[in-house]
Amino acid sequence: MTVQEAHPAVRRDRVAAFSAPGDARERLVVVAERWRAGLEADAGEVSRAVRAAVMKYHDLSVHDFVLTRAGAVPRTSSGKIARRACLRAYLEGALV
Repeated sequence: MTVQEAHPAVRRDRVAAFSAPGDARERLVVVAERWRAGLEADAGEVSRAVRAAVMKYHDLSVHDFVLTRAGAVPRTSSGKIARRACLRAYLEGALV
């Protein structure tokens, strides 16, 4: 909820947050689909808004924020966000 309300460019209910392996500890990664209302929004501006909101409301630092095209966040057959598949795509560099 925090991420999708941080900026109008983030598409509602199309956000995945997960922990990615890091050097010494796990890192928070957030992947969000771009919403058509924010097609012209600068990705850096969206990233800053998301990072600030997550820090403010959850006291967590976002290691990486990926703003993807519509349809890029994997979903299960029932329509839920497929976090493991999203993590795998993120680690493979397949999210654009």
